[in-house]
Amino acid sequence: MNRKTQPSQKENQEPLVFINLEDNEKENFVTNMKNKNTVRKTESVIKTFRAFLSSKNENSPVENLNAIELDNHIGSFLLSIRKTDGSEYEPDTLTSYHRGIDRYLKEKKSSYRIMFDKEFQNSRDILAREGKSTTQSGPTDRR
Repeated sequence: MNRKTQPSQKENQEPLVFINLEDNEKENFVTNMKNKNTVRKTESVIKTFRAFLSSKNENSPVENLNAIELDNHIGSFLLSIRKTDGSEYEPDTLTSYHRGIDRYLKEKKSSYRIMFDKEFQNSRDILAREGKSTTQSGPTDRR
């Protein structure tokens, strides 16, 4: 890291010192501060979501889908995903998947915020209703 300091002074104050940052240093700082478990979870969610998209013959990158397509795919994904034994996921797990997709889009600098944008109301409604239907069907064995 090649850093040069540049003094700055104001009257009656100690001089301030700033360092020159390389272009990639801010990005590296932010990357290194991310929670490793969150990064791993986001990667896992996107891998699973891409597999779902592939099963629907959708091979475009997630971040390149238009809002209507993406909302439709997210809703279908949340309704159809199951554990390997065929049982449904807990509502918290579905919410985690939803948030993982949102984090991924944010990392890719997408303008979409699936948790807030009106274009994604349908998939949010599905998430909310899936949570209610799963909890109303009775207690599940959480293993």
